[in-house]
Amino acid sequence: NTPTGEGAEMAWRAGARMRDFEFGRVWNMPRYFGWEGQTTLMPLGGRFVNALGEPFMERYSPVLGANTDPHYTTMAMALEIREGRGPIYFDISRIDPADLVLLKPQDGWQKLNYDKLKALGMDMFRDNTEWVPQMTISYGGMEADGKGRTSVEGLFAAGTARSTEPGVYAGGFALMTTAVTGWLAGEGAAEYLQSAPAARTGCLREQVEALRRNIYAPLGREGLAPKAVLTRIQEIMFPYDVSILKTEGALRRALDRLTELRERDLPRMGASDPHYLLKLREVRGVAFISELYLRASLERRESRAGHYREDHPRRDDTRYLAWQTLENDGRGGVKTAWTPVPLDRYRHPVTRYYQDNFRFPVSPSSAPSGT
Repeated sequence: NTPTGEGAEMAWRAGARMRDFEFGRVWNMPRYFGWEGQTTLMPLGGRFVNALGEPFMERYSPVLGANTDPHYTTMAMALEIREGRGPIYFDISRIDPADLVLLKPQDGWQKLNYDKLKALGMDMFRDNTEWVPQMTISYGGMEADGKGRTSVEGLFAAGTARSTEPGVYAGGFALMTTAVTGWLAGEGAAEYLQSAPAARTGCLREQVEALRRNIYAPLGREGLAPKAVLTRIQEIMFPYDVSILKTEGALRRALDRLTELRERDLPRMGASDPHYLLKLREVRGVAFISELYLRASLERRESRAGHYREDHPRRDDTRYLAWQTLENDGRGGVKTAWTPVPLDRYRHPVTRYYQDNFRFPVSPSSAPSGT
């Protein structure tokens, strides 16, 4: 249920303005298998412990502990592992057995998943299981207004195609976002069509044919396997100092490596059949999203929500209480701008931030960058 970036790449080529690409979701997941709904376990007593058995989230958030947003849990995981206190385990010992019965999957794919794992000797409702941070998606997308309108006339965006607010995780986020923004964009598009200018058809056939040739060019061509190139992208993007505890040096090294991959490896991919042609296009989309993520992360020299710069660990409202937008400059580069967040127009005044609940260590070499 996660798009791989082809839509964002097409919008970029069309001139759409992008937003919030420095924010990504780094989730906590079991090391050896996938699972959904783990956030329901935290309020009932589930917690993360390090190799010493310490509930380490109490060190970083004495009030909330483990019952908190995964963006901050994964930051703490990375710090614990770096300090030699890994691996990290999910501890269920404090969950009431009666609650565990209710939480076990009863049907659907999760029940199938659970039964197969039990057959292999893995039962997360019986044993402590090893968990790791896992980079999943980017919150970046097209900048769009309340009606789904983007900076390109006639182009509307909904769901994860548009930028989603990069704060803390909201349960049911995918369905909620798709339903609401889809309704808004649908209404906006219908209103636009009532007065839209007539469609231009003069060179449409030639444009479509050129696009078709480009799309199918790799089909039947020998070359690098898309999976191999995807693995290289993951090796560039997944290190903790690129995706969790970001630093300028690590981000720049990653950008240099990704730029080299874009120029050297992406053109050399081949697809033996339509399935691998699809995978090839997905990998190109992943590379595109990854590059915008790195460029935007370098520009926001502060820490805010899930974007944590270890070399700029403070929040800087003076300079960065703003949305970062990215645009294609028409010369193969990226143009960056900042749009202030109009807090003075918000109905409810902002008095504190969720990240104020956390105390992550500040390196003596890190100069304060704001409030």
